[in-house]
Formats: sequence, structure tokens, C-alpha cells
Amino acid sequence: MRGHPRILLVVVRGAERPAGLASSELPSLPPRDAAAAAARMLTLGAEVRVIEQEGERIADRVVRREARLWRADLVLLYVGGSRVARNPVPDTSRLAGLLKGWEDARPIAVCGPLGEAYPEEVLAGFPRLDGVLAGVVTQELVDAVARSSASGLDVDDVPGFHRRGGGTALPAAPDHEHELMPAWHLLPLEAYRPVGADGRRLVGVLDGANEPARTLAVVTH
Repeated sequence: MRGHPRILLVVVRGAERPAGLASSELPSLPPRDAAAAAARMLTLGAEVRVIEQEGERIADRVVRREARLWRADLVLLYVGGSRVARNPVPDTSRLAGLLKGWEDARPIAVCGPLGEAYPEEVLAGFPRLDGVLAGVVTQELVDAVARSSASGLDVDDVPGFHRRGGGTALPAAPDHEHELMPAWHLLPLEAYRPVGADGRRLVGVLDGANEPARTLAVVTH
């Protein structure tokens, strides 16, 4: 495999958005969970691209094309929001639409609240998927992508990964999201208006829309 493993993280259209990396100027920022997953993957040595399908108004066919053109080694589909675990029949129609006609041979897995709540059901319902990550991104997952080959992903040692046709998944790793700042450098800072004569851009990234008291960070670019 060339260089660092490439992982494409797609926030699937229509997924309920949990607390986001909110901004009054850039509503297309990904949910905090997805941004934290991207930050983990970057920290662990992967190349990461994030597509927020809803906010960026990206059609399913474009997502499929981008996965192919970017030559992703793994496509992770982030599906669902905070209420998925309390819904006995979650809506998976958007996931079905995205996977319909997906002809690229690269491994595809679901992550996010839907995968955490219904890993086996999602695998049974979507034959195109190679697995479900019912937990957080770990070094073992990035290493598995790095050593992947034409024969697929070797994910036997990846915590929380349910592989199609595999045995019982290892317990998911504990979530230390609060210890990890999201991937600020993934944000399109050039889209913000310059502040002041020196041309700097000041970005306040919040835990929820219009909640200055819960600001996670202020980024100067």
C-alpha cells in the first residue's frame, strides 16, 4: 500500500445530527462524533477526507464517484444520531440509497450510532457492507487498513468491529472523545471572512449552535 492508509468518512445524508461543530457561518460542519473520529484517524496515522453529505448537498452518485477517484482504502459511513438507540425501527433508507449501485470494490463499513445500536442487524440488511464498527476508531483499525490487500481487511483484532462472516467481535474500546479535540485543520477556514487588517480569520467552534458558554475552541488562521 502507498504511504498512509486513506479513509473516507461519509456523514450519510438524512442522518439525525447530534450536537455538531456548530457555526452560524458554516452549517455544513460535521457532527462532533464524526469530527472526533476523523481527528482520531489523523492522529493514528491515516489520511482522512470527510464528506458531510447533507450540509454540502452532495448526491449519492457523487459520494460513490469521490470514493473511487480519491482511491480510499476504507469507506466509513457515519449513520444516525443520538436518538437512534431509542428507536426500535431506525430509518435506514438513506443508507440503502447510498449503497444502491455502489460498484467500487473498496471495503465499506458503517460507524456511528446506528452501528453501535444495531451492528448485526445492519450487516444482515446490507450485503454490500464489509463490516460495522460498533465503537470508536482505534489504532488497530488504522493498522488493519494499512495492511489491507486485495483479499480484504484483516480486522480480527479490531475492537468493536463486526465483520461479515466473522466470529464474535472484540469488545469496543472505551470512548475517550472528551480527551481529544476535533480535527480543526479539516475545517475550511479559508471560507471565513478575514478579521482585522492583518487578514487573520477567527473561528469559534461550539458544542451547540449559538451557545458561546460552551465553546470548545477558538481557532485563529
